[in-house]
Amino acid sequence: MYTNLFYFFSCYNSTTFEQTLTLSTNKIISVSALINLTNLTHLDLLHNKIIDISSLHTLTSLNYLNITENQIVDITAIAPMVALVELHASSNPVR
Repeated sequence: MYTNLFYFFSCYNSTTFEQTLTLSTNKIISVSALINLTNLTHLDLLHNKIIDISSLHTLTSLNYLNITENQIVDITAIAPMVALVELHASSNPVR
């Protein structure tokens, strides 16, 4: 089942949100609504339609990130993620 989650996430801030967030297979195009969820440690965005992950640069507490099977061409936004231990990014047209 696919859902539109943008409104849902815009209602939360980093102090009220869980540390693990799974959003796989939701036809998500933008992750900009996640920019303030800085307490996240585990983020699963598998199999969506995401092109740009630049807004994820603020998620420096992430230690797990799955962006497999999207349309992402640039993953430089992960550079500030110093806690990142596990990254899954296959099946993207990264240049």
